[in-house]
Amino acid sequence: MEAAYVALNNKEHQNIRIKDMDNFEEFSNDHMAPLMVQEFIQASASFPIIFTKDPKSMQFKAVALFGLTPETNQFVVEGKWTARYLPMVLRGQPFIARENEQQSIMIGFNSNSKLVNTTEGHRLFDENSEQTDYLKQQVAFMGKIAEYHHITSLFIKHLTDNELLQQKVLTIKGSNGKDHNIQGIYTIDEERLKNLADDKLVMFAKQGLFGPIYAHLSSLGQVDLLIKS
Repeated sequence: MEAAYVALNNKEHQNIRIKDMDNFEEFSNDHMAPLMVQEFIQASASFPIIFTKDPKSMQFKAVALFGLTPETNQFVVEGKWTARYLPMVLRGQPFIARENEQQSIMIGFNSNSKLVNTTEGHRLFDENSEQTDYLKQQVAFMGKIAEYHHITSLFIKHLTDNELLQQKVLTIKGSNGKDHNIQGIYTIDEERLKNLADDKLVMFAKQGLFGPIYAHLSSLGQVDLLIKS
């Protein structure tokens, strides 16, 4: 079912409860998910990290790749998450953080999520319509995701300002012996990276950019994990 995110408030959602996530089936059709730069090193051992470009905004974003084609996720098997690492945006479900017109963080949730109900799980508001400790923890986590998203945008700006992102086709051999081409993705151009001016390389080092850069490049070796055995 398609996600339907609504802004959270203590009047309409006084009785909402959230169950703990013990089944990942609702992510089985997600072949990618946004990834924060702070996650690159941990995530790089679990799945490929690539960059995609929004055709409308022309903005780049970093994503974890879970499948060769849309609506495939090789890391959800019988409702279980099988990869070693679980991205923050999935851990935060059914909640989401968005910046409103006043540039403050607004918390919403997916009203279509199977985790959302009125009888089981964690309450969001107490009898006085105040946030419960559970909701406070989720709001803090969403705030961290929003902060990391901003830092990730700055990281990507360094890459685009220096023309380091290249469009690429990843080709892997499937279990049937046929080649699969993954198109519409961008990766960091290692040759351009090596040929950056010395002052740029020093700046990259001081900004701590090389850790996530090499984590991304290393993660491309995980494309074989996307082949269904």
